[in-house]
Amino acid sequence: LRASWQLVLIAILMGVILALIGVLFSEKKEKQSLEAKLQHMEEEIFAARINTDRLQKENNQLMQVLNFTYQNFTTVENGGQLKQLLNTTLLSIEKTQLSQLLEKTLQEKTQLQVEKNELNMLLNSTLQSCNLVEAENVLLKRLTFCSRCQPGWTEHASRCFFLSTVAKTWENARWDCFSMGGDLAVVLNAEDQAFLTNMTFQYTQQHRGEVFHSAWIGMQDMVKEGTHYWVNGNSIQSDVIYWRDSEPNNSIPSWDVDMAGQDCVAIVPPNEVGVGDWLNSWDDIVCLGARHYICETVALIVKPKKVNHDHALTPTGSRPS
Repeated sequence: LRASWQLVLIAILMGVILALIGVLFSEKKEKQSLEAKLQHMEEEIFAARINTDRLQKENNQLMQVLNFTYQNFTTVENGGQLKQLLNTTLLSIEKTQLSQLLEKTLQEKTQLQVEKNELNMLLNSTLQSCNLVEAENVLLKRLTFCSRCQPGWTEHASRCFFLSTVAKTWENARWDCFSMGGDLAVVLNAEDQAFLTNMTFQYTQQHRGEVFHSAWIGMQDMVKEGTHYWVNGNSIQSDVIYWRDSEPNNSIPSWDVDMAGQDCVAIVPPNEVGVGDWLNSWDDIVCLGARHYICETVALIVKPKKVNHDHALTPTGSRPS
């Protein structure tokens, strides 16, 4: 029970950690988006200024035309009235152009104020991101030292394995694995076989004073002699067979009064690892015999929570609809 609580606490901790990491990545993405929007606004401002310069040049050209017209009209005999009319027209044009220029200036001022506010927000976000990145690095370093398996279990190929310190019958061993949220171990490939065989070898090296004959795995031929199945329902693959010499032999010991035979499989630790046929460690044994056993369960998987991006700002500084 204590191990289960520890697993739950570890899962909660990792969920919180990965959720925070998700927030950190979201903040980075938001920063990049704001920078892109800022660059786009700077380009629009630059284009507006170019347009203002163009209008100013057109205004100057128009003034030149009016001045030229004014000079021509002064040569006319009744130039006094024409001059007055021209002056009135010129003043009206200048007033209109000045009004347009003033309106344009006010618009630019408003836009610049908006840009200033967004730049301040970007600056604050950048400062926060710097702190979050530092926190993220610390969390990632801590996460490296976290295990996805319960204490006492060893991770391999996204699975957790446990070698018992006590001996039980095959059936009782399987029930014990059930109670810990797993089942007897299944060999899927050569890497699994090497890992489990080495696990039994290392145990015997560390407990030399202890009697260790073998360790149950999740294979049996109780239904039909010679037809072995794993506890997951799969049959033995032709390229994943690791019997010891002369095994399986279904030998019946003298104490087996039921004549049940050897219907359960265990791994017998080799004398050396990496030498000769050390991987061939399977042995069929009477299921009622007491043996150590290897349990297996899936390694803990923590999925980060989905981060809500609705707080991102649009280029105008408002929230998206």
